[in-house]
Amino acid sequence: MLQKSIQQEIGDQVANCRFDAKSIKSLKENGNYYDEGMDKNTYKALNVEVYPEIVFTLKNISNVKTVGNTSNLTVQGNLTVAGKTKTLSFPGKAIVNGNNITFTCSTKFKMTLFDIQPPTALFGTIKTGDEITLDINSTFTKL
Repeated sequence: MLQKSIQQEIGDQVANCRFDAKSIKSLKENGNYYDEGMDKNTYKALNVEVYPEIVFTLKNISNVKTVGNTSNLTVQGNLTVAGKTKTLSFPGKAIVNGNNITFTCSTKFKMTLFDIQPPTALFGTIKTGDEITLDINSTFTKL
């Protein structure tokens, strides 16, 4: 029922989630953050001066399984990073609470998928990983 409701509300419209590319923070293998210098190298690799946003365009919601007010589903859409667009599919969750629907989902992808070389520092002796985690948490209210 949630899938039908979402399709009726969205129809042929497109839902876009836009993220500031400079919101990405580089993590060490131990889970601690690198200093600002490594983040600057990451922003350079992402070419944030030309492409300041990472954009996810929702194209489809499928495999909706609802129990109570919570639905597990599959989200499919186009992710654009540094001017390159790839189609991704990943699990998500929708929770209905009155007139609100909260969508949460998380996916991991590799920078190299978008032809981006993971940044390094100190002549390549310090490297970030290739993986980026994208978390989406959005609440929509029916007016």
